[in-house]
Order: sequence, then C-alpha cells, then structure tokens
Amino acid sequence: MTTKKPNFIQPPNTLKMKVGEGGIPAYVLKQSQNYLESNPVDFTPYGHRYLGQLKEVKALIDKKSASPQSIHKDLVNIVMQLKSNGSMFHYQLISMVSDVMLRFLENAKTIDQDFIDIFLVYINVLEIVLNKKLRGNGGAEGYALTQELHNACLRYYAKYDVKP
Repeated sequence: MTTKKPNFIQPPNTLKMKVGEGGIPAYVLKQSQNYLESNPVDFTPYGHRYLGQLKEVKALIDKKSASPQSIHKDLVNIVMQLKSNGSMFHYQLISMVSDVMLRFLENAKTIDQDFIDIFLVYINVLEIVLNKKLRGNGGAEGYALTQELHNACLRYYAKYDVKP
C-alpha cells in the first residue's frame, strides 16, 4: 500500500486582491478609543428623543391604531438604537436594559397586557436613568434592575410557553 502525500490547493483570495493587505494603524485605533472614552457628547437629549418615540408607540398601542407587526418593528428599531448608543455615551445601564428588552421583543409575538406591563417598566427605567443622568452601569443596583427586568421576561415566557 502506497501512501500519497496530500496536495494542498490554495484558492485565490479575491477579496484580498481587491482591497489589498494591511489594516488600520494602531495609533488610529488608540485615538478612536481615547475619543470614545472621553466622549464629550451629552446623550440625554438623544435618549429623551428615543424615549419620546417609545411613548408614541405606547399611544399607538393604546389607540390600537397600528398593526402589531408595525408596532413591533418600530419598537425593535428604537430599542436597538438605545442599546447601541447607550454604552458609547457612557450609559451602560441603558444598553443593559435595552439588551434585555430587545431579546424580549424577539421572543414575544403578541401585544397583550403583560407585554405592555414589561414595556412600561422598560420606559420607567429609561426615564429614571435619563432624568437623573445615571451614567455607567449603575453598580449593584443597575445589575439588580436589569436582572428584575429579565426575570419579568422569564415569567412572561413561562406564562405564555415561549421558548427564548
């Protein structure tokens, strides 16, 4: 029995041929990181704008003047903005609770009173964080708050037999 050595074939890397080699210089990454860490932009006006949009969606829910699919889409877009921008502007607690809410929105398919109750808790948390300008992650209290919102979502999943 003769053994043949394997023949390795290296396919052409067309993406590399198009964009070339290299990367972002380390000093540019360092400058960007320093700017983000010392970001002077006040997030609260933006946060209040998103909060206002959430309240508008709540009014649509109350009036039953929009389809559940439309409401769901709007909520996902707003919550995603809050989640992504919170940490960048030193409001990690907003990102944390928005992450929980975003996962909830991915799993909850109907808009009933229990859904609305969780949604209202989320709005209340955002109002408190923005009005008191609670930057950072909130420490132990922020973690407990995020965990309680998560626990409420878990109770919802159990009640409605939703598999998260």
